[in-house]
Amino acid sequence: MENLTQHLLYLNVFICIITGIVLSVCIKQRPHLLIKPSIIYLLFFYILIQIPATLHASVFLDELENWYDYLLLVQLYPLTAAIISSLTFHDTTKRIWERIGKDNLSFDHGIASFYFLFVLVITGAYLYHVGPQNTGIYAIIFGTPAQAALARESSLKTLDSAAMRYSYSLLGSALAPVLVVLLSLHVKDCWRKDWPGVIVGIAGVIACFIAVSFPGHRWGPMLIVFAVFVSFQYRTHFRNLRWKHCVGFFTALSLIMIAWTARREGVDFFNLGLSGSLDYFFATKSDGIQGWAKGGLFWATVYRVFVDHMKSGLDYVQYVAQNDYLGLAAIPRLAYIMGVPPLDAPNIMNSYYYPTSIVKTGSYTTGFVFAYYSYFGIVSVLLSLVLTGLVDGCILLYDHLDNSLILPVVTTVSVASINLVGAEFFGSLLTHGLLSSIVLALGIQALYRFYLTAVLMPGAKANSKRPAGGEPR
Repeated sequence: MENLTQHLLYLNVFICIITGIVLSVCIKQRPHLLIKPSIIYLLFFYILIQIPATLHASVFLDELENWYDYLLLVQLYPLTAAIISSLTFHDTTKRIWERIGKDNLSFDHGIASFYFLFVLVITGAYLYHVGPQNTGIYAIIFGTPAQAALARESSLKTLDSAAMRYSYSLLGSALAPVLVVLLSLHVKDCWRKDWPGVIVGIAGVIACFIAVSFPGHRWGPMLIVFAVFVSFQYRTHFRNLRWKHCVGFFTALSLIMIAWTARREGVDFFNLGLSGSLDYFFATKSDGIQGWAKGGLFWATVYRVFVDHMKSGLDYVQYVAQNDYLGLAAIPRLAYIMGVPPLDAPNIMNSYYYPTSIVKTGSYTTGFVFAYYSYFGIVSVLLSLVLTGLVDGCILLYDHLDNSLILPVVTTVSVASINLVGAEFFGSLLTHGLLSSIVLALGIQALYRFYLTAVLMPGAKANSKRPAGGEPR
């Protein structure tokens, strides 16, 4: 048995290295593949799940009865998906890659105004429905940690209006990121040339930052910072990427996370003093890697980023071994169609693994690969491979975007594809901006063209096919 375990550990390392080589060679030889949602997703799957699972392979070999299934999910699935993804959509991605790298990508004030109008309307409706004093950000600033935790749930996840819940989710994942990228690129182009444009652009970015912050979740502001960083790299095809850019990016994310977490937990650094503050950030526990989650903020963050996604997948697989498959009922939309009582799988997992949590409506989510395994068993790997390939169909819609929208939307879709690492497929597609950001962009673009031709210039319908960004494609 000991020899078998040793050989399995070597097998994990070998497959992990091969997957890394496949991804590296693909990106090195064909950098245009970096705009494929599947490639971005698999890169983060590799960093956040496959590498941690390889480093801690002894854990799942010891803890899981069905370790062979988990091995297939964390090792063979990403390798197979990376090989398949490297073989598809080369011409389309190369064409879009060349478009987003052009210096003459225009800024359209009308498109930006329409986006801002939608952001303003949804934010106003959200605040009217929830009430400013019931938002998560209000509880974080003025309430106790327990109140903040409950308010973060009640001000978005458990809203009584499904339409409001979905609209605000689209605001944070599909509207605000596109608008922020539009404005950020405009600010860069106008710097020292058009100060009124710079001021308006910065004010718009701040407004979006505030708009996505009301529920009190960190993901909204961090998503915006990430989208801006990625957009500037896409524009230069990553040729101008420097270590100082990466340092600045990670510093901005860290400051947002520290400020948010410290305020949410009611930390008073003045009363803690230097020693207490250092303990708050760097205190350690003695019970191994699981202790990181309970340690100081630094270690808790390391755990959250580099271990938590792997651990959630491990827990879903372990749940199946200890209980049973959840079946079709775990996908509510299909359950309703088939007449089966639906199950809230993330809430079931949250109650199972965190029974003492004060948030009874909490959701313990994981990547769709592990979620579908807990529903249907190992056959779901084939389904996951098909879905990983299908997600790249989104890029077929890029050609229909105007010059002013192409880069912001490509950026938003790429950033949104990271959600696949820790969320279900159709939720990421429709709610987290993967497909919805493209559909909304095409809708706003069409609405703006209609406004131009039917309202401002009713006699100019002959020019209605010209991209709103300025230059015809």
